[in-house]
Amino acid sequence: MENDGSIAHLDKNDQITGTPQIVWETWDRPAINRGRTWYLVAFFLAGACIVYALLGGNYIFALIILMFGMLLILRGIYKPKRILTGITDQGIVVNETFYPYELFKWFSICYRPPETKKLYLTFTGRFTPQMSIDLEDIDPSLIREYLINNLLENSLETEESLTDLLTRVYKL
Repeated sequence: MENDGSIAHLDKNDQITGTPQIVWETWDRPAINRGRTWYLVAFFLAGACIVYALLGGNYIFALIILMFGMLLILRGIYKPKRILTGITDQGIVVNETFYPYELFKWFSICYRPPETKKLYLTFTGRFTPQMSIDLEDIDPSLIREYLINNLLENSLETEESLTDLLTRVYKL
C-alpha cells in the first residue's frame, strides 16, 4: 500500500530517512510449519552424521551439526514478528533500520505467486549478504516503478535466491 499519511515516520529520525513513499508490514523471516515427520527425519539424519563424525574422529563436524541443530530449535521457539518496511525518497527502512540508496548496487524482484514475492537488494560491499524483503500483497510494479529512479535494476536476477529456495523447500 502506498503511504496514506497514517505512518508519520519509519525511523526514529525523519530527517535521516526521508519521506515515506511506499510502506508495508511484513514478516521478519518466513513462517515455517514443520510436521512431526520433518523433526523425526532431521533428528535421524543429525544423529547419523554425529555418529559418523565421532567414529571418524571428526569432532569439529560433530560440533557443527550440534550447533546447526540448536539454531533450528531456537528458530522454532522464537516465532516470526511483523515488521514495518518502507521505501523513502532517501533509502530503504526495514524494522526501523535505515539503509541509504548509496549502500546498494542494484535491486531485483522475484514475483512468482503464491510461493515467492520478494524484493532483493544487493549491497555494494563484496562480503555483505543480499537482503531479501517479502512483498506480501504489495504490487511489485509499484516497487519497481519507484526504485528504478534511485537504483539500478538487475533484470537478469529474477529467480528466487538459493538460500530462500532451500529455506522454503527444506523448511530450514
